[in-house]
Amino acid sequence: MEKFQVTSVKWKTLLLLLACLGFVTAGAGLIYQGVVKWPNELFALILGLVTLAFFGAAFPLGVKRLFSNVIELELSKSGLSIHPNSDKGFIIPWGKISHFEEIHVSGAKIILIHVKDAQQWIDKQNNPIKRKLMQFNLSSYRTPFNTTTSGMNISNKKLIKKLNKYHRQFKDDFKK
Repeated sequence: MEKFQVTSVKWKTLLLLLACLGFVTAGAGLIYQGVVKWPNELFALILGLVTLAFFGAAFPLGVKRLFSNVIELELSKSGLSIHPNSDKGFIIPWGKISHFEEIHVSGAKIILIHVKDAQQWIDKQNNPIKRKLMQFNLSSYRTPFNTTTSGMNISNKKLIKKLNKYHRQFKDDFKK
């Protein structure tokens, strides 16, 4: 079986870019109108500057993401790679995965990736914020790993089917 890659969805990135552009315009309007019409000019100026800084900085990142082919997940013989082309990416060997589970949280579908010896994965994490998130996931969902397909070009149903297929085929290869 060949590698199976799941990439990000371009049209959602485009929608986020349009929203970002709208907020930048609103921030500029706040700065201009705040000086002229708002009773508290300083508040309008600060709010406008914060809006411009945050959404202005996010805009080039969104453009970069729109024109790059971001691989979110990669399924291969060696395991499940999360963000394989990133320096923050990592691979979970099929033999270390026990099963997959779909849950619904506030209307969002989330795929839980249950692993054997979950604490080992948390201990390996160098980033303290990510480690805390993994600990929260472990205490709430009994696994440090989860993903959602909301920004990917695949449905939850199809991804779970693919994950289970690869897991069944390659989980015993890890022991060899």
